[in-house]
Amino acid sequence: MDYLAPMVRENPQHMSLYWWYAFILYGFIAILCGLSIQREQRAGKFYSVYSQPINLSGFWVSKITAIALFVLGASMLLGLLVGLTTFLNSVPQAISLARILFGSIAIAVSSIWQIPLCLWLANKAGTFLPLLINIVMGLASTFIGSTPYWWVVPYTWASKISEPITGIKSSGEMGAIANHSMMLIPIILCMATLLFLILTFATSKWFARQEVK
Repeated sequence: MDYLAPMVRENPQHMSLYWWYAFILYGFIAILCGLSIQREQRAGKFYSVYSQPINLSGFWVSKITAIALFVLGASMLLGLLVGLTTFLNSVPQAISLARILFGSIAIAVSSIWQIPLCLWLANKAGTFLPLLINIVMGLASTFIGSTPYWWVVPYTWASKISEPITGIKSSGEMGAIANHSMMLIPIILCMATLLFLILTFATSKWFARQEVK
């Protein structure tokens, strides 16, 4: 990893963002989902939920929404801290604060599809499985994102949407922002939103069919 050292010294902005969406964010989502499921299981393995006359699908969707808002808030806070820290330390800003904040929001939106999936996996097999999958796929996305088949793997969407906004490539290097690549932004946001809705609907229906065991 020595080749990354000059990049970090020259521009801590883009490396902070890169490490966030390429590695840390995926683990963060998996851990949040795992802790959410663990809390319910420790409270009685959803006994209190299934015993109440409530909409079970709505309960599951509310849990997904709460985690999604938390992830969005954390991404925005990180973007704000990265922008302000470099400004206060008089470090040259290769990326404007507006692009950092917009990129942080777009990265979060393109990653929230993982929440219903990780909640379902955590409920089925515990926290370790979704954490392992997200970390491995996060690492793999840095290589897959540079191929023509990136769009097939949703884990690459965060890095690909960052390219036209911040200029950070999937490899972590800074590059020129091509105007034609701006079309990636609405395309990826639409794909991520659609996948999020599909997984939320499917897992909420699955949760509603569960019985207390």
